[in-house]
Amino acid sequence: SSLHVECLVAMRSLPALWAGAVAQQHPCGAVPLPACFSGPSDDASFCYQVSAGEDENHQVVSCSPGSGTGDTTITCPVELGTELEPWERQQLGIGWEGVPAAGSLCVAAPGAVWRVVSTHPGTWWVNDIILYKDSLCREELRPHQRSAFGEGSNPEAAFDEFTSTMYHVNCGGSCQVGMIFHEAVDVRCLTLNQGSSQGYATKDLVLQKWTGYGTGGSGWTVVKQFKDIQIGGGPVTLKRGRDCPAFVPEHTWYTVTSQQGGQGDGAVVTVQCNGEGPSGNATCMDGFWSTLDLLCRYEGAATRTEIWVAPQEADGGSSKISGLVIAFVLLLFACAGCHLGTNKLRKYRFDQAEERRRLKSADSKDCEEGEVVQPVPLGTPSAPDQPPTRLPAAQATKPPAAPTKRRRR
Repeated sequence: SSLHVECLVAMRSLPALWAGAVAQQHPCGAVPLPACFSGPSDDASFCYQVSAGEDENHQVVSCSPGSGTGDTTITCPVELGTELEPWERQQLGIGWEGVPAAGSLCVAAPGAVWRVVSTHPGTWWVNDIILYKDSLCREELRPHQRSAFGEGSNPEAAFDEFTSTMYHVNCGGSCQVGMIFHEAVDVRCLTLNQGSSQGYATKDLVLQKWTGYGTGGSGWTVVKQFKDIQIGGGPVTLKRGRDCPAFVPEHTWYTVTSQQGGQGDGAVVTVQCNGEGPSGNATCMDGFWSTLDLLCRYEGAATRTEIWVAPQEADGGSSKISGLVIAFVLLLFACAGCHLGTNKLRKYRFDQAEERRRLKSADSKDCEEGEVVQPVPLGTPSAPDQPPTRLPAAQATKPPAAPTKRRRR
């Protein structure tokens, strides 16, 4: 027992100790470090460190770099050297006092934890998952910078880059496997090497990023949703597009009812008319929100509008719609004027043709009666009401006949 105490005192002289180092030496057992993010993880040492307090019955729990700046002192009510079995501590209710609750002291930094969630029921076998920090899948996030967590057995096998080891889990509705980094990173691409048959692979994956307990939800944000993933044929490359700007509805009668995925590529925003009635969706597609086709009844009139939603268009949305209406009205007036001018031109041409036909018909009638109109020489005065002199056809001067050619037989 004295040797046990001397060894413990010698260990206490170190500047800092992890919780696992004192787990077997103290009568209160290991310090129960709470999780610093919501997820199935047994490794919280990357968020906490335990150092010596004022005496053997006091420990100082502080946050590791990147997880916070707070610390607290916890106490063991049992004197050092008291030997207690685990069942005795449980029965007597003896343990460390003053341990912080989950998320109250140290929290994983936003972007320091990433996970891949399978929403396909069944058994999921994973040979390897490689994460990259560029969209071209070239700059790999190295294994020495991370540690794995997940449901099922041996989650480290999903990221060890050895095809001889596999991670498997039975997914009832969904299951997850993820990585813990010691600093914030940005995953832009991943390659997935999974089972080659339908019963051992997934077709639907969701890439999620830890954003902290203060986000108002579970602390996880959907970054990208992958649908209809190819099964079989080797590793599959899954790329993540650019994030979209904040979604701003263009009209005041549009109400955002839900938003899945934040502003990441593949995020979906549901918009409803005045909070009730029909609804429509807009999807983030590589940095841009898709068009929103929604039928709303506003002030008693049914209007269907297709808008490209973006923050830079939110301020000038009304002026843009007004300009389009004015341009449409001017176009209608222009079409009406063009149509009217075309009708007038057609009528004028028709009247001219009728006049020519009438004159031709009158000339043919005069020739049939055998009269020829005698033209008046220039410079000859005549009364304005006097009709032209008409001579019989026999007295009219005939023009010389044109020479005729003899036709050869």
